[in-house]
Amino acid sequence: MKKNYLLNKSVNKIILLTFALPVFLQMILINLIKFVQDETIYYLIFLVFWSLCLPYFYWLNLSISYLYLNSGLKLNLSLSRFRISILINIMVVLNFIFFVGYMFSFVFNGGKPDVNIILTLMTIQFVGVISLIYSSHFICKLIVSIDLKREAKTKDLTINFMFFLMPIFAVWIIQKKVKKLYSDNVLLETKNNKNF
Repeated sequence: MKKNYLLNKSVNKIILLTFALPVFLQMILINLIKFVQDETIYYLIFLVFWSLCLPYFYWLNLSISYLYLNSGLKLNLSLSRFRISILINIMVVLNFIFFVGYMFSFVFNGGKPDVNIILTLMTIQFVGVISLIYSSHFICKLIVSIDLKREAKTKDLTINFMFFLMPIFAVWIIQKKVKKLYSDNVLLETKNNKNF
């Protein structure tokens, strides 16, 4: 079995690596932006700000892929669609950070923003909301199906769906399932190796 550092870690370590540390570094970057005069460095800082969001998406893809491939269930879910949705979410976060950077540049330098650029960025954000809802639905259906040991129906999802729209709760729920399944698989693999 392929081993990954993040699969068997506690929820607290995952939250530290995917949220606490990146948010701390992002707060430092926000304070640095006030002192930047060069526009290239200004947008480069926002690009670094965006890159600090990537550990969460990497963990999410890794964990959900692991659950999907090792659940032992035949589900009417497409992992490739989920991965495309995650990729869209990553691009939407970049879009949002660019939008914030674009608006801040006018706050700091004065001037008037271009309405067409703002409408384009807001349209991309709308696509991101749809993608977030899809990925949350996928995660919720996968987790509930694993719990029920059958494919979940819409009525089974209603309670958990809101939790998966908020990343901290998603980490809390998903990592517990991943760690349990990972431990069970390692235990089973060890047992099978001893029998040979």
